[in-house]
Amino acid sequence: MKHVRLLAAIVCLNLAALVAGAAPLPNAELAADAEGGGYDVFATLSAIGPHQQILLDWADSGGLVLTFSAEATTLSFWSASDKRMIAQGKAAVPGEVHIKRRVPMVEVSQKGAVLLRTWSRRALAEGQPVGPELTEGQGQVAPATGAKMAEFRVQPVADIYFSDEFLDPEGSASVWEPLTGTWKIGIYRDALIQRDHGDKGPIGASWYEVTDAERAVAVAGYDFWDGYQARVAARATAGTRLGLVFYCQDADNYALLSVKPAEAEGEGIATLSLTRDGHEEALAQETVSWRADTWYELAVEAVDERISCRVAGIELFASALPAFTSGRVGLFADGPGLAKFDDVLVRSVHVTRDDFDRPVLAGCWNRAGGDWDLANGSLHAGSDRMARCLRVGAGWPATYVAADVTPASGAAGVCLNWTGRSGYILSAESDQYTLAKFVDGKRTILTTGPIDKAGHVPLRLSYDHGRLCAKVGAIEEVVYDFDGPRAGRCGLSVAGKAEFDDFEAGELLPPGAEISAISGKPQYVPGEREGTRRPVLGYVWQPRGGRWSAKTIPDCPPGLGPGPYGDRPTALWYFQPCPGDAVITAENSAIPQGTTLGLALACEDGDIGSGYALEVSQSSPLRLKLLRRGEIVAEAETSAQASYDLSLWRDGDYVVATAGDAGLAYKDDQPLLGGRCCAYARGTGAIIGKLSLGNRRAHYYAFREIETDWQPQEGEWMAHSGLTCIAWDYWLTGKGTRRAMSYNIRPQPHNLQVDFWVSEHTLGYTSGRHQHFPYYNISLVTCGKSRSPDSGYRFLIAGENGRVTQLLRLGQVVAETRDRRFWITMGYHCNSPRAIHVVVSQLNGQISLRINDVEALQFTDSEPLSGGYVGIGVEDCAANFRDFWMAPATSPDDS
Repeated sequence: MKHVRLLAAIVCLNLAALVAGAAPLPNAELAADAEGGGYDVFATLSAIGPHQQILLDWADSGGLVLTFSAEATTLSFWSASDKRMIAQGKAAVPGEVHIKRRVPMVEVSQKGAVLLRTWSRRALAEGQPVGPELTEGQGQVAPATGAKMAEFRVQPVADIYFSDEFLDPEGSASVWEPLTGTWKIGIYRDALIQRDHGDKGPIGASWYEVTDAERAVAVAGYDFWDGYQARVAARATAGTRLGLVFYCQDADNYALLSVKPAEAEGEGIATLSLTRDGHEEALAQETVSWRADTWYELAVEAVDERISCRVAGIELFASALPAFTSGRVGLFADGPGLAKFDDVLVRSVHVTRDDFDRPVLAGCWNRAGGDWDLANGSLHAGSDRMARCLRVGAGWPATYVAADVTPASGAAGVCLNWTGRSGYILSAESDQYTLAKFVDGKRTILTTGPIDKAGHVPLRLSYDHGRLCAKVGAIEEVVYDFDGPRAGRCGLSVAGKAEFDDFEAGELLPPGAEISAISGKPQYVPGEREGTRRPVLGYVWQPRGGRWSAKTIPDCPPGLGPGPYGDRPTALWYFQPCPGDAVITAENSAIPQGTTLGLALACEDGDIGSGYALEVSQSSPLRLKLLRRGEIVAEAETSAQASYDLSLWRDGDYVVATAGDAGLAYKDDQPLLGGRCCAYARGTGAIIGKLSLGNRRAHYYAFREIETDWQPQEGEWMAHSGLTCIAWDYWLTGKGTRRAMSYNIRPQPHNLQVDFWVSEHTLGYTSGRHQHFPYYNISLVTCGKSRSPDSGYRFLIAGENGRVTQLLRLGQVVAETRDRRFWITMGYHCNSPRAIHVVVSQLNGQISLRINDVEALQFTDSEPLSGGYVGIGVEDCAANFRDFWMAPATSPDDS
């Protein structure tokens, strides 16, 4: 279990009665610094009156004053020369109030009810440009001298990160507080492990559970948690409702996303509800695909009053919550059966939204010219020249901004990474869209195109390490630009007249998935026989033309480095193809004088010159080069550094190389389709701190936890790490007395790469005996049109109880081999081989199957099946699956 990170511990300050004073001066003894991010204030009001004031972001020049009078709660800005009201809300009563400061937002609540919510950036005058010289949220927090309060606490906060797999050998869940119901950790241990080690033996699987519950709730976290994503894997027996609690105040006040499996096969009722003072009110309901006794995922994103939910992978219930904007996270069950929960994850989400449904635009926006007015739930803007309205508080390295725009005349759109007179603007006019870059006011058009229809246009612009993605309605276009601003504000732009709705800006999550990573620290993979282990170097990553080994340099962790190989390159290749949008990264890389370090992808047959390559050579000036089949297609100077983070990736038709702050992008009209990736060096002394391979469009499933993207269709499936006699510590087990099949919920295209391991299954008994089960009749289904093995391609590995491997197309055998290299045989005690590695490649009808890095089948389909579902399974046996990844193998023919 990982724990919550906070910038500082809660500061508790007890107050005595203070002598009333007229001026809003801070009580120096009780003032707390409030620099940077955000903070919470908890204060107990002894009385209500005009001198009940709390000062926020206070400095010598002034700050914010929050006043609790009998008529209203008021937020004002005070300085030596100015006093103006920012917002006014409902009056408080004696008792505790909760103040949330998340620049630019200020929210005041009491007993879960919001009294006031507004936006303000301290000392920001109307029309003042937003620049790096202005620092957000600095100053002090204190009650005013003369205020009467019994208690005052300040809580600076940082990002939330909380996870729990309930993997506790003692069976306790100390971070969870059961509010109602009897909760416990459920543990599975193999019978032989249980016999020999009792409760101290290794855990095969664990979860949090409650039985025969009547509105049982268990919670974790803190009352001030807000702006988070929460998810959990959950399953329950028929008739038992289960759910994910969020914004929990106490046992009688919380929001809830719940599901109750229905009697009909595969159906359930999902409900978003609000419980206040013990009474539950359903806000929305939907029918969802949810079977009893099956693991699914519940997920909630809650930012202020705006929430969105996911149930079994489906987006539901995006709306505003009529109460609560912070609180703990919890689990819920109600019914006569058993409910299980696992793999809880809560983390901060960086997003800001505005639906403009209020009277005044307020201080979270900075107007730079033009007229900007709120009316009828929309923002109306007009200017005879380009004017901007910037949202204060956004500026992440990877950012998106979106809004619905209705141009009435001229152009209107969204702006991103805006600082001073520089940034990006995606705008729409009556018949076209334009993506433009501004540097010190100079405009450069990056791309333009027609709009499907005039009027209301959804716009979205994102920036991620030089990658600009513009979405205009259903149109999407990608452009790379490494010479523009890399961070700044988000906002809106108008040159004419327009109407704006549903503004949103946020931080992007990294795309794709990491497939493999190595460093100087040895790692191991399963061998063919019991006790056989091979180091990663020379197996998963294979050296060619020289030897790679662990190296060290001063003040750096161990890394990987090649031995000398003359003037020729020495390479370290990933042992299987990774086609499509592959990413290879070398972190913390040292490049001595006279040495060249490179990365390559889309190569064929271990030939660096057949693909794309990134090279950095230690020379003066230092240059980053991007090569295609050995020819330089782009290059740029980069600054000399002690170490570099190098990255090379493919993004559709683009190939992108970065080294530190320098970046290059090349758009290839005839993209190379090879799948091999490597790191290489010329000369001696180069070191890579960490070498990793991923794919921007991959889905990776280690089966270390409950992977709710996989839904069992038939047979028994268990995710655990019980007894095994090979070097595995996690897996997914399929057991089929006839057939066991499980399908991924994410449809994939025909052009696809699939890679996974499968092994024998082992079980121990209380008698002391352990049994190795045979494994054969292993199925991989691709392009499935339904959850049936014969609705697409089916790769049957070790069929006929281990003797034949086949490819079936819509149930008909189209390729077959009885080569003994691909047999799986059950001996007296165990199988041979104990585990196999399976790789399937499909590209424009060219289909291949490799088993343990040896080609087993090839087939050319003159009428390739279109994309569909991917499934795995076994028949008349049991088998363990692990480290499954799949990624589209893109080509110029892909739509």
